[in-house]
Amino acid sequence: MHFGMPHEEVADDLDEDFALMPTPGSAIADAAALRRVEASAAAAAERRTDAERKRDERTARREAKRPDPRAVDVALGQALAQVLRDADAAALIAKSGTVKGMRVAVQPILEIALTTLRDKGVPRQIAARVLQARLFPVKGA
Repeated sequence: MHFGMPHEEVADDLDEDFALMPTPGSAIADAAALRRVEASAAAAAERRTDAERKRDERTARREAKRPDPRAVDVALGQALAQVLRDADAAALIAKSGTVKGMRVAVQPILEIALTTLRDKGVPRQIAARVLQARLFPVKGA
């Protein structure tokens, strides 16, 4: 008992009284929650827009028979690795202890990468153009 009332009655009265009272900062908390929801929705909309743009770019690239830039990079990396293996570069580096002064011809790299892209269905002229653009980008473009 508390002040002449059973404990349960006091608790019930307090619950009813406090249920009607606004909690301090609730409007601020609600506004902050609303801002978070709005920011999350805006971020999701931006992700959807970016995804749609990328889908459109991939479709246009496929229709033009242009390879994905990653496929071009893979073809170039594989071509460089092949040229280094063919030249037994590992043995040369082990013998000299350095890569200093080592030269690698570009033409065989381009030829191997071109063949790789052609094998993936990329027309020769397009493959040559994307390889050149990747290796020799025009400044300011």
